Amino acid sequence: MVDGSQQDLVGLAQEVKGETLPKFELLNHQKAALSKLSMHDGMLGELISCLDKAAQDSTLAKEDAAAAKTRHDAAVKLQAKIKHEESALKAAKSPNEAKLLVGSLDFAP
Repeated sequence: MVDGSQQDLVGLAQEVKGETLPKFELLNHQKAALSKLSMHDGMLGELISCLDKAAQDSTLAKEDAAAAKTRHDAAVKLQAKIKHEESALKAAKSPNEAKLLVGSLDFAP
């Protein structure tokens, strides 16, 4: 689910890059992006919680616990980036600024 949500955000960013400002406003892509970012943040929070529990599970093999810890750390880093992007988009002072922010969303590792 988290990967699908991330791909959805990437798709929206690609779509916004190629559209005009009036179309961006008409399709309400700023609110759509905020909604998607918020939803992705929530999913990442759940994933982080699960990975944290897995990393601390004494019944897991060492390499599985280490893998969970690695994924946990990557998810925490991505969640911080998502929160930053969401805050910046909320603070956008104009539709043009919002369009540029949405078009520049990049979640590549």
